[in-house]
This record gives sequence, C-alpha cells and structure tokens, in this order.
Amino acid sequence: MMNKQQKIELTQRKELQSDGWHVSQAQSIKSNDGFVHESMQHLVAKLSAAMCLSEIGYRINTEVAHKNGHAEIDLLAYGCADRLTYAVEIETDPDKKRMKEKRCKYLTEHIDDMLVIDLNDMPENMIAAQSFVERELNVCQASR
Repeated sequence: MMNKQQKIELTQRKELQSDGWHVSQAQSIKSNDGFVHESMQHLVAKLSAAMCLSEIGYRINTEVAHKNGHAEIDLLAYGCADRLTYAVEIETDPDKKRMKEKRCKYLTEHIDDMLVIDLNDMPENMIAAQSFVERELNVCQASR
C-alpha cells in the first residue's frame, strides 16, 4: 500500500510523463553522454543540487528528455505536495536569450519554474560549491 508521499510522487510523475517528459521512478544522477562532455564543475553542481533538493523532499531525475527530442533538462525536481516542480539548468555564461528559449521548452503544464545555476562564480572547493549551489537555487535554505 502506498503512503501519501508515494501517491503524490506517482501522480506528479504521471503528469510529467503525460507532458512528454521521460521521468523514471528511480532517482539517479545521470551524465549527459557518459560524463565525456560535462565538466567537473557541472557534475558537482548537479550532485549538489540533487542533494539539496532531495533533503527537502523532492524526487530527482537528471538528464530528463522530452519525447519529441526538443529538450533535455539537467535536473528535474518534483513530488512535493504544495511546492513547485522545478527544472534546473546548469550553465556557464547563461545568456538571457538561450535561457528564455529553454524556459519556453521546459515550462510545460506540470513544470512550474526553471532555476538556473551559473557556474561562472562557483568555487572549486566542493563544500563551498555546495553552499554556492544552495544559494543559487534559493529554495533549499528557506525550507530548512
């Protein structure tokens, strides 16, 4: 028998899937093509974001593709009752035009907002990087 949280996660996962997103039940940190084309900073930011959002109750999927191939979200956070569902983009030098295009692709009926982590100012130290990512997300610290 499912508890309340599991029902919320299942409902939201099905809604996201009905929007065309390939959301799996398993939580995992995936690479974008075998870790070959992702920088260490990108991977640390992805892991830090996943940890931060998981700690406050979100389900995490990474490298979430859309069925029509028009988009792939770095990290998708969903499954929290009374909280927004987020697409998280991790970018170096995110320009406004490109981020606006991604927002248009990502913000489907069941994805409420897009958060952007700008890697330009991310510290190299992993502990400092985790704090930086939490500040960039601006949702983790407020929920603790």
